[in-house]
Amino acid sequence: MTNRSGQQPLFSGKSGRERDSRRDLARHKYGWLGLNTNHRRVFAALEDGWLRPLPTNAGLLLGVGAYAPEHWDEGRHPISVRLKFDVRKLPSMEVLALRDESWMPCSPKDVGPTDTSALYWPGAIPTFAVSSLEVATAEERARLSGMARLFTNVELPVPVTVGIPEPTDLCVSTPPTKAGVGLAIPHDADAIRGALSMATWAVPRIDPWLDLLVASLSSDQEQLAISATKVEAQWWRFPPWITPCTDKPSEELQDCLWRAAVDVFRDQSERRSNCPAKLAEKIAAAGTHYGCSDVEIADWRRQTNEILRAKSTIRLDVWRDCPVGMAIQLVLTRPEPTRFKKWSQDIPNLPPTVWWSAAALCGLKHGYRKLDVSFRGQAPLQEALSVHALRTSAADLRQLRWPFLSGDPSWRREANGFVLLWGDKEIVHKTHRARGQWYAADYRKKEVVRQAKTVSKRMKWECLHRKIKLPSGRLPISGSGDVSRSGSEIHVDGDVWLQLPPYINIEETLDVESFRHHVVVAAGRLPVPPITPATGVEVQQLNIPGLAYVPNFLSKAEETEVVAEIDQNEWSKELRRRVQHYGWHYGYKARQVDSTMRLGPIPKWAERIAQRLFEQNLVSQLPDQVIVNEYIRDQGISKHVDAESSFADDIAMISLLESWEMVFRNQRGHGRRKKILRMERRSATIIANEARYQWSHEIPKRKSEPAVISKNTRQKRPRIPRERRLSLTFRKVKSEHHKTLGQS
Repeated sequence: MTNRSGQQPLFSGKSGRERDSRRDLARHKYGWLGLNTNHRRVFAALEDGWLRPLPTNAGLLLGVGAYAPEHWDEGRHPISVRLKFDVRKLPSMEVLALRDESWMPCSPKDVGPTDTSALYWPGAIPTFAVSSLEVATAEERARLSGMARLFTNVELPVPVTVGIPEPTDLCVSTPPTKAGVGLAIPHDADAIRGALSMATWAVPRIDPWLDLLVASLSSDQEQLAISATKVEAQWWRFPPWITPCTDKPSEELQDCLWRAAVDVFRDQSERRSNCPAKLAEKIAAAGTHYGCSDVEIADWRRQTNEILRAKSTIRLDVWRDCPVGMAIQLVLTRPEPTRFKKWSQDIPNLPPTVWWSAAALCGLKHGYRKLDVSFRGQAPLQEALSVHALRTSAADLRQLRWPFLSGDPSWRREANGFVLLWGDKEIVHKTHRARGQWYAADYRKKEVVRQAKTVSKRMKWECLHRKIKLPSGRLPISGSGDVSRSGSEIHVDGDVWLQLPPYINIEETLDVESFRHHVVVAAGRLPVPPITPATGVEVQQLNIPGLAYVPNFLSKAEETEVVAEIDQNEWSKELRRRVQHYGWHYGYKARQVDSTMRLGPIPKWAERIAQRLFEQNLVSQLPDQVIVNEYIRDQGISKHVDAESSFADDIAMISLLESWEMVFRNQRGHGRRKKILRMERRSATIIANEARYQWSHEIPKRKSEPAVISKNTRQKRPRIPRERRLSLTFRKVKSEHHKTLGQS
């Protein structure tokens, strides 16, 4: 069975094979190192990203296939925690292994329980190598998991398990006093990793900005300069995580302020004094060292002090005058990184240049230890940025080889967003945003160009030109000037009046490259571009901008199966009509969702429909929230606009069982225009752009629906009694409502 477009059936039963990991587990049965420590050490390590040796030790004593006990001050109510470290996540460096009661140099990957009982790790060990957390009782597991939830900057890397210590636990009485060259964490590695994490989290999801991020993580200085120029952020030639090769003064105020702020925020001693006014003074003093003129730096210091004393506010309308200075002011006035999450609502006109620079400086100022887990990303990203922070903070660590991470950073576009890679390893995936979609839009499509013109006018971007096509023949001119042609240009010298025939039209054209450049650098919030469905999908673009209609989106068999799946589940009776919520619960009274309303993944039948909507380019992001509404006879829903604060820009509605009308009303235009759409059963209706925000929609309360008759007949339209209609609404919850922003 295939659907109308030749795809695989939407409902095809169970598929795929269960993966058997027992062989892999057996192969790496002894590929771990063990340590028995306490919960305070564990939390401190997870906050820092590194488990550091005790103050009296040069390294860590680890068991090979066993747990080595660590002698620590018990304190109050300690929880003994057994850690396993995956050898494959550790760097290739010289360590000491205990063999035949002698300590011998070797590589971590060469150790095994047949010939080695212990390993002495020189220096700190990364927490991303933790593969198991084990405690002795279920009560201790509950305590440990509960304490982890109290920290905003700590997340357990793996679930906590309960187990009894094995009799093979290691007991070594004489660890070595020296372990060769150790893995010492540089003093500014925490600041650098904080900047890397915030910059990756906040990077504008637009091609040139992604190019700049990748270039800033590589060693290609020429490409870095080119990428920085394209986004009008030339100071990014000096990323916060790279120490400039030269202290040569610059005449550019932005360069000087940027490098000064990086120096001050990167200095760990400045963490003790977070007084914004004192930090501003230190940045101003450092700016003069890099070549800032006394007049310019004094003017910035005066403006900043007025802002900090609440005598003035940050003026976004003049951001081009001093974008770096504005970014620093934002960091000084917004003391915590978590405030950045609300910037898209609090400061919607913040330009990408200022936004990204401020985010990176904020991460540098606060460091990784203080970063909320939502900025840290998932495990692959944490691993890559942890290693890169080491490489950029100390010259002697750049050559250290990490087997799991090799190659250069890059990125690639995918249907639902982009993927950042390191070598061939995917380290983070992010979904599309409106600006990135506009940058990559197909400007050969008339609807895309039409809405781009609308955006240009609303944003007051100088991207529109007026053209006329002159007819063949003679056109009378007047005035004292002369006209001549040179190549593709007409030169006018003096005043010239050209008399045009009345049938000449003046055409308004879009300068696509200028528009795309404004998308990259200009301030302001943009709507998503119009839907450009996949080839072969029958989509009717209706006379409301952003409203699209797809007849026969589901087959009859698919409709039957979906209804059967829905009727097997429980209905909520919180409204007069029955509803079902999947993915996220929607609070009707508050008209919003938040992170506490997460229900889990949507069911398989809904996931398949969501995937089809996305793959056919009917929605810009993969939906993760579904509401099933049941309408019986005269039930309806009053006019409304779906919650803007909770859901992304486009919404899809699937109609099942019966064909009912939906009424759209213009909420902003004159005359409150009304339009009616008959939503046939098994159809999909897409609401985006103006239809999403400027038009309300409703299902009228009535007992019957008008029947469809031929346009040529004059007979009165008969009515069909209503019985039962199901509506499936697919939406994407905005990323700020998620607890973790690895998807942000």
